[in-house]
Amino acid sequence: MIGVDGGGSKTLAWIARLPADGSDLNDLKPIGEGEAGGSNPNSLGWAAATGNIELAVTRAFHAAGLSRRPATSICLGVAGAGRDSEQQRLRTWIDQRRLANLIHVTHDVAPLLSVPGLDGHGIALVAGTGSLAYGKTQDGRSARAGGFGYLLGDEGSGYHIALEGIRAALKAVDGRGPVTSMTRGFQNRLQVNSTAHFIQRFYEQAEDRTWIAGMASVVLASAQEGDERAREIVDENILDLATMVATVGVQLMGPQPKNYPLALAGGLIVNSQYLRVGVLKRLEEGGMLPSKVVLVAAPVAGALRLAAQHALSAKPQA
Repeated sequence: MIGVDGGGSKTLAWIARLPADGSDLNDLKPIGEGEAGGSNPNSLGWAAATGNIELAVTRAFHAAGLSRRPATSICLGVAGAGRDSEQQRLRTWIDQRRLANLIHVTHDVAPLLSVPGLDGHGIALVAGTGSLAYGKTQDGRSARAGGFGYLLGDEGSGYHIALEGIRAALKAVDGRGPVTSMTRGFQNRLQVNSTAHFIQRFYEQAEDRTWIAGMASVVLASAQEGDERAREIVDENILDLATMVATVGVQLMGPQPKNYPLALAGGLIVNSQYLRVGVLKRLEEGGMLPSKVVLVAAPVAGALRLAAQHALSAKPQA
């Protein structure tokens, strides 16, 4: 079986053997892993997106020492594939390429609730290059908040935090804003010693949103060191992330949601304790602290588990 996590900047594919008895899907271990470029069809185009999916799968088979063959089951979680039309197009392509016999396609956040430690329901919060929250109940109802992309939203994301920090640093240089340690932090990060060089370097990389998002670490470091302007930026974005979770929780569970598991994913929040603690503190202040928090470093594990579940459910009953 194959699990695929397709994001805007990279695609990960894991293959594993389905346990004969399906006893414990929490212990699934990949026998091969493959990586390729991004696979969001809306930002990259369909040819590039599907090409990277196929390349990641092929590399996973190669890493396992196997020739590629149709798998029993595949689960593909892809950014930009939230609508039925997009999912059907991917299902058709998978069938044409003979990647698997059983095909399940969903958006890239749904598998987060199926990683080991979760049972397919709860709320998932993503804060990486982009951001959004998604939730699902045991009876199958779902809701989401955010995820409108870098031009229209993505509050609390690495891209959003970095851009706000860069703007604040440049205003400080101009004298239009308070002095901030972020100015020196960004210069050190880019190894430049003047505003002109900084702006030049930035615009040279402006099309690479992942590169920009990576500079959120400068803002977080300044905030942790007590820089007032950086703390303002980070606190505003922490509130945005907590509000996304709360909004999904209220939609699914009514006022004051409680006893729900929370999955945290995305490089920004997974790697920043400062951000995680801030979000959980905000949720606690609002009376909706989760019953369990699971850090999801590899969302592809959830896709692999979903592929296994679909394979087992399709088996004829004895």
